[in-house]
Amino acid sequence: MSGIPSWAVRGAKVAWVGEGKLNLHPVFHPSNGEVFTIAEAHPGAFDDMPLLVVSEMRNADCSGPFWKIDRFRPLTSQQDDIETHFKALLDVPEQVGA
Repeated sequence: MSGIPSWAVRGAKVAWVGEGKLNLHPVFHPSNGEVFTIAEAHPGAFDDMPLLVVSEMRNADCSGPFWKIDRFRPLTSQQDDIETHFKALLDVPEQVGA
């Protein structure tokens, strides 16, 4: 996986599903199902895996920590995700006087 999925945008809500995965962060220890808000997404930054920074777990200087995207799942249905992705293409105003 090298690209950022369409659901991984700033402000989107995601749930932690990284339970059981190695978590070596000294400060943050999220629980399975805990909900977070995406602050940043970085494509292919670690082993070709996109990374996320979430608002609720930020360092004092507002940088990282960076979490592998496979530790999260979107809190939207696939249908909502498709509609959001194509909204800009479908909501084109008609030209007046054409």
